[in-house]
Amino acid sequence: MNELTLLNRIFNLSESACMFDAKQLYALNDITSRRGLTLTREQAVEVAKTRSQALYENERVEIGVGATDKIIRTFSSSSYANARNWAEIVLEIVERFYFIKSEVHDAISDNELIDFMYHTFENVCGGALEMLADETEELIRHLNAGGSVDIEAEIDLSLKIDTVFLLDSIAAPSERAAVYNKLSDCYFDIKKQIGGTMNDYAILGGMYQEYLSCGGTLDGQSAERVMKLLKGDPQE
Repeated sequence: MNELTLLNRIFNLSESACMFDAKQLYALNDITSRRGLTLTREQAVEVAKTRSQALYENERVEIGVGATDKIIRTFSSSSYANARNWAEIVLEIVERFYFIKSEVHDAISDNELIDFMYHTFENVCGGALEMLADETEELIRHLNAGGSVDIEAEIDLSLKIDTVFLLDSIAAPSERAAVYNKLSDCYFDIKKQIGGTMNDYAILGGMYQEYLSCGGTLDGQSAERVMKLLKGDPQE
């Protein structure tokens, strides 16, 4: 048994440690209850055990419940969280969080990852946990390929896209992430080719005109046509 595995067993898998952590997590009800969200004592124990098991399976050591505390505080602000699904959201996010941290070898900080997961859950996935899992798989591939994530820029772009396209009105919940990704891919194609001097809303406005002219979609030539529109070139 290596040293890391031994430490995991000592700190994270003992019943007494889980019960202590559960008490700390249960105490967060004082904050989340203001939004109508609470964990029962049994659910708090389940979250603590899920955290401990995730740490063990991913060969990680963490003393205290700092990341799980931040997850609960952050996701309690979600417009998609309610009394019925709150425990499920917390359990899924906690387990996924530690998996990602290990898969990317800590290439992203705890706070950055939590912010990314919240932003994606709230603004891209429409509160769908399965879609969030898919989006975080893409994050893992991106980071392991040497990429980086600018959380503030991601959030800013998603809000601008939603302002222009009103995603909830054009995409069913099950399609929201796919629609957002298609729009953001088109945006980045245009931004890369047209340069950084053009206002984001001008680009998105051109994309919206293209979206309407194509009958509510974008195709492989949309970025080229939008660039011609933005440059004032005549359309064919």
